[in-house]
Amino acid sequence: MEDRAEARHLDMSGAGDDGDERSRPTGVGIIAAIVLSSALALDPAGWFPFSVVKWWAVVVTVLVAALSWVRLREVRRSPVLGWLLGLVVLVTVSAVFAVDGTYAWVGSPIRHLGVVAWWLFVLSFLVGAALGGRGPDPHAVAVRVSRAVVLGGLAVGSYSTWELFVGRPVEIDVVSDRLGGPYGSPAYLGAACCLILPVCLAHALDHAVRPAWRAVSAVAATGSTVAAVGSGSRGALLALGVALLLVGWSDFRESQPRGSRRKKAVMTALLGAVVLGLAAALRDVFERTVGWSSRLDEWELALRVIGSRPLMGAGPEGYRIEAFDHMGDDYVRRFGEDVFVDRAHSGMLDVAVSSGVLAAAAYIVVMALIVRAGFRAVRSDSMSRRGLGAAVIAYAVGQQLLFPIAELDPVFWLLVGVLCADGTQRLLVDGSATDRIRVLGAVQGGAMILGAVAVLVVAVVGVRAVAADRVAKQAVDESDVEISAERAMRAVMLAPGDARFHLLLAQVEASERTLTSLNRAINAIDDAAEITPLDPGVRIERARLLSLRADATGTPSDRDGAERAWAELLDDAPSCARCHFGAALAAGERGDITRAVELLERAVELGNEDAARLLESLEI
Repeated sequence: MEDRAEARHLDMSGAGDDGDERSRPTGVGIIAAIVLSSALALDPAGWFPFSVVKWWAVVVTVLVAALSWVRLREVRRSPVLGWLLGLVVLVTVSAVFAVDGTYAWVGSPIRHLGVVAWWLFVLSFLVGAALGGRGPDPHAVAVRVSRAVVLGGLAVGSYSTWELFVGRPVEIDVVSDRLGGPYGSPAYLGAACCLILPVCLAHALDHAVRPAWRAVSAVAATGSTVAAVGSGSRGALLALGVALLLVGWSDFRESQPRGSRRKKAVMTALLGAVVLGLAAALRDVFERTVGWSSRLDEWELALRVIGSRPLMGAGPEGYRIEAFDHMGDDYVRRFGEDVFVDRAHSGMLDVAVSSGVLAAAAYIVVMALIVRAGFRAVRSDSMSRRGLGAAVIAYAVGQQLLFPIAELDPVFWLLVGVLCADGTQRLLVDGSATDRIRVLGAVQGGAMILGAVAVLVVAVVGVRAVAADRVAKQAVDESDVEISAERAMRAVMLAPGDARFHLLLAQVEASERTLTSLNRAINAIDDAAEITPLDPGVRIERARLLSLRADATGTPSDRDGAERAWAELLDDAPSCARCHFGAALAAGERGDITRAVELLERAVELGNEDAARLLESLEI
């Protein structure tokens, strides 16, 4: 009787052209919320308008989706899930031995890729698997999921098109002509297009979908194409090319009516013409100060770090610390020191530097299984499902030239979960296993309570973090030092675990250059050091402030303290040009001109322009 009732329910849920399920939620809203949070959440009034609010919005929507849809007794067997859990466990273990204890767990304030983010990826996969496993018709599921992604494509495409023809809706301090879209980063925009463009294009070509949705999908595909080409992300375009070729090859190898082939060939030719036209019109976005060899330099640096910590890695978010210590002279001269290196620009290497070679091996297996699942979807009869398969393949391939992205990977893992739900069995397939069902029911109840508490806590912390980011922006823009310091302190109070605000407060206080303000600045930088003691930026700023205080007081103890701080930096990072310059100033303050000149010459050798100007004035 129960089996027949279940069969009737499944038949009803699969009825209709688009898998209409009026008797229960379809999950389109949940998926759309996650996709749009990743795509559109931004705060023009924030110090970092694209990264802070986007992260917290994604976290909240994924947690709410997990509470709404994931049921432990309905979790399905999947090799991807098994290997993903193994990978995340290894990442968690590596955090215990991490060089940056706090951020290894919660993630840095900008990248967010700590242990929390990796477990969020697991939740996203489970949400996708739950949504994908609720309907008997894979095509109907693919249509519903594709609709949510198309909405994200409309948002990303509209923002990017406006940015191209009108200007940036949110002004950011960049000199590149490349489009950043609603992510503020060309690399992130390219990665987002890997997820969006194949889905929009396939949905537009799916004759089983209503004409209105096909038209909307065509518009989204056009806008996403503008975004992909305008981003100038060569890795993303390469990944998209691989995925679209797979779709085309799989499509044309199947026996189809000649007219259908001709229409798809014309559509592909038109898309190619649009891409070539945009590439010609936006040729400047592909220009770089260095070519493809820059990736090789990044990977060489990552391999040096892996060689020093092969088993456990540096821990999540620890690469910026280890990379600072391992950068060589050639790397510093070629790329400068304006930005601290914090990612290996290869998904496999990024996992290896953070969590060791075993985690990297698990990551490779996971990506291979995802590509296989995507390829199965590409060969299916459903055009919308082919688009989902192409999207996960493109993102997985593109990630090997970038790195995991905390704000985008939840969408990726959600799509992977949808694809992996098809054809798998639930963990509990024996209805007589009442004891296991009761245990899982109790665990589910506890998880629901903890999850609800987690949503409330995350929402409160997220709102405070966004508020702090806004106040910090006001502090940066304020010309009055006293008011700026008050606002920086307010940001610290709102988000005391964010070292950026302590660092900002220290810099604002130090701008007065009085002994009292310098002491307050050093106290602020010491607070930042308690959060992330080995962060290169915090260490350099602390050494600079100690030098300023030594210059103000002239006492031997202050001079010795500044000298020790710079010496420790030089011992750890002998190719740091800024450190040589700072140490030279400290040596000059002590009256050791010979040592100061030696350090300045070394800084000039590493490409430091301030040192070159100072040395030239000394020689004159």
